[in-house]
Amino acid sequence: MTRLLLPLALAAALGACTQFPELDVAAGPGLAEAEPLPFLTTVEMAALAAESAAETGAEDPLPGRVARLRARAAALRGPVFSGGDRARLTGAPG
Repeated sequence: MTRLLLPLALAAALGACTQFPELDVAAGPGLAEAEPLPFLTTVEMAALAAESAAETGAEDPLPGRVARLRARAAALRGPVFSGGDRARLTGAPG
């Protein structure tokens, strides 16, 4: 059995030693000279989202989503087992 495992382990180890592709070349020319994107705070992101929603005339979808998530959480707070199942499980020999 060990005679079979050794060649398999060796083949797996050799297969893991592969050459990684050159990512700098694949990204495209000029990427190294490009300016990095600025990081935004959550306040700045919220302001941008509100500005974008005002421009498109769309209403804020967040309150509706919050309400749906709260309703879903309330439904999950209920009992996991029905009364009959719970009685059957508590009376089961342990």
